[in-house]
Amino acid sequence: MKTLNKILILSLLIVICLGPTKAFADVGPKPSVNIEIENLPVDRDFYITLLAKEKSTGPYSVGNDLSAYNEDDLRPGYEKFKEIKDKDGYNFLAYLEKHKGPGTFSWSYYPPKDFKVAIYDPEKNLLLISEPAQAYAFNSNFKMEYLDFDLRDQVYYFENQMTFEKNADYLGEIKAFALRLALTIVIEYLVALILFRPTAYQRKLIIKTNVLTQGLLNLGISFILYYLGFLAFFLIFIPLELIVFIIEGMIYKKKLNQNLPAGKKEVPAYLYAFLANLASGLGGYYLVRYLTF
Repeated sequence: MKTLNKILILSLLIVICLGPTKAFADVGPKPSVNIEIENLPVDRDFYITLLAKEKSTGPYSVGNDLSAYNEDDLRPGYEKFKEIKDKDGYNFLAYLEKHKGPGTFSWSYYPPKDFKVAIYDPEKNLLLISEPAQAYAFNSNFKMEYLDFDLRDQVYYFENQMTFEKNADYLGEIKAFALRLALTIVIEYLVALILFRPTAYQRKLIIKTNVLTQGLLNLGISFILYYLGFLAFFLIFIPLELIVFIIEGMIYKKKLNQNLPAGKKEVPAYLYAFLANLASGLGGYYLVRYLTF
């Protein structure tokens, strides 16, 4: 009964700790499309937008007025993009940015999934339109090279004469996975040290068990974060942790108290599994929440 009471109290602590985070569809980090544009002349203004395959996404749609921006200096780009009759039927959804020289264009609220990049150079009255591209992750990053064509007063399609490529941070994703995995294993071993000072056999069992369960858990979290983002992670995090708790509890119940030295007390396997996963789960959750987003 004492063990059950402890588990109930700690379950309440989980709810309290995670409760302040709002899990509504319109709260928290949103998908984004980010285009790093290189080689833009530093002394000129450029207007940049994404032309979308669809006619609306979120609050942006064909025919929207510029008044929502409350920025008159976007007017030249807005008027130019509004005139576009794209050869593949892509649409201007009245979202644009103004840049002076190189920089990163970011559409961070309901970006289109299928799009082209359009750049307007008002000094040359030149409109440049890229080949089609698709968002590939929750945060889709691209690198694009602007070539200073000797063109003026026309619409020009880049086709194969420019660089336009994914700029995903795969190394960063691997580092984040390794950090979460290492953190959870260290935390769960520290909990064991506090509760019962594990034997060499118990230490090896805990490490092997966590490499398996926490490795699979954090691999799943990495895919969820990469493709679906923080809200999906938040919604599925606790169910995944409960599954890991059950699996680890079953393993520890069967094996944790084997080969005990004479006089050493048996470990309450499920209580240890619960406390260890509570601590490592909270650590992993806040690592994702504050470092990733």
